[in-house]
Amino acid sequence: MDTSDRSDLLKVIGATIKYERLKRRMSVEHLALATDLSPQMIMSIERGVRGTKLEKLIRIADIFDVSLDYLTGHSIEYLNFASPAKETDKSTELSILCNSLTEEQTDLVLSFVKNLIAYTDEIKSYPPK
Repeated sequence: MDTSDRSDLLKVIGATIKYERLKRRMSVEHLALATDLSPQMIMSIERGVRGTKLEKLIRIADIFDVSLDYLTGHSIEYLNFASPAKETDKSTELSILCNSLTEEQTDLVLSFVKNLIAYTDEIKSYPPK
């Protein structure tokens, strides 16, 4: 495996771990405790900067109840998570962000988005015909 392939693999593993962690509203510190890794190491893995031992990846896969194939991007589940390009990326990112919010924050965001849509619709119809 050349350096470019290794770098790509680390980024896939990191993005998948971060996605699964945020989907579960799990903090970096909680995942670090559960895996006996430092929070800094978890963040480095999620950014795709560092790798970790196979035993740690197995532990992470067990915590998230996913396969190693999924974590490394070699499964159908991963393809469903990663494939449909730009639109899915935006909706996935939005979903991940919303999953990390408290209920109160979610209510505020929802209210803001509804008001923004209503305001945008008003602007589109201005000036009145």
